[in-house]
Amino acid sequence: MHVEYQAKGVDVSTALTTWLQRRLRKLERYDPSVRVEVILRRNQEKGPVEADLVVHTHWGTIQSTRAQGYDERTALARALTKIDEQLRRFKERRTVGRRRATAEAVQAIERQTMVPETLEPPVRRVPLSAVPLMTQEEAVQSLLDREETFVIFRDLENDEALMVAYRDKDDAIALVSSRA
Repeated sequence: MHVEYQAKGVDVSTALTTWLQRRLRKLERYDPSVRVEVILRRNQEKGPVEADLVVHTHWGTIQSTRAQGYDERTALARALTKIDEQLRRFKERRTVGRRRATAEAVQAIERQTMVPETLEPPVRRVPLSAVPLMTQEEAVQSLLDREETFVIFRDLENDEALMVAYRDKDDAIALVSSRA
């Protein structure tokens, strides 16, 4: 983690930097290569201290809102609380969409966006026994209930033929069978 300090009207002591480094280590759980800019300012001799934290991750820049406190630690603690919440929500939005994504899927997406030309899409082979058994009506109902784009199943009524029920462009449901 790399930390840069800017101070105007405030003394940044060694004790403060040590305390801040310890608190900033918590941000590494969101991104190990995080870079932080700490901006402290006091406009008046006895006025409140304002703290801004600018956090740079591999996703981009996230800036906390300005936090004020009667001293440096209070202002920084408030800013850290805000930036921690922002990073938590940001990471949650990246991993949770309409459906929950697995950690593997998120990592695979990140790897593909970082170096798309060198990675091949992973191929996962699934045994036929892992494909669920159901009737065509159950598959269509499952498609309607979950608002999926397709469902792969083995048809109970057609000698366990492998089938796909999918929504086409007009939102109509079509069935494709491995047998005629």
